[in-house]
Amino acid sequence: MSLQSILDYRRHVEDLIRTELATLSRDLDTQVEALRHLEGEVGRLLGDIARREREGVVAAEALALYRFAETLSSDITVRRREAAALSALLEDKRTGLMAAARDRRIVELLEARREQEGAREETRREQRTTDDAAGRRGREMSERAVTNE
Repeated sequence: MSLQSILDYRRHVEDLIRTELATLSRDLDTQVEALRHLEGEVGRLLGDIARREREGVVAAEALALYRFAETLSSDITVRRREAAALSALLEDKRTGLMAAARDRRIVELLEARREQEGAREETRREQRTTDDAAGRRGREMSERAVTNE
């Protein structure tokens, strides 16, 4: 497997994690917004219950309102747990993204080193060719000088 295909794979993994990270972030934002909405509803409901109690609400109606407030509170608890789980998953994905980026950079460095080594080897070959040609030319000149004497 070539370094380029490994690098392409590493970039692909990094892109996938970025996409997952964006989706999780969006899901967490949605969850937090729903949580705020529920908390606002409970606050309004409790205010409404207090107002009605001052006005002399019927016991059955007050019980129904308290049960509804309890249901909303349970929903809030569930949403908080879900938001905490999403937040932990989001942090894991961030860590995964950093690791994927580090792995990609390592492969990029390896590829750059390989390219540099290839360039050095090419320079050495060219130098040997130049040295060989200069050596042949020097020998030919020496042989001509000997034959001309």
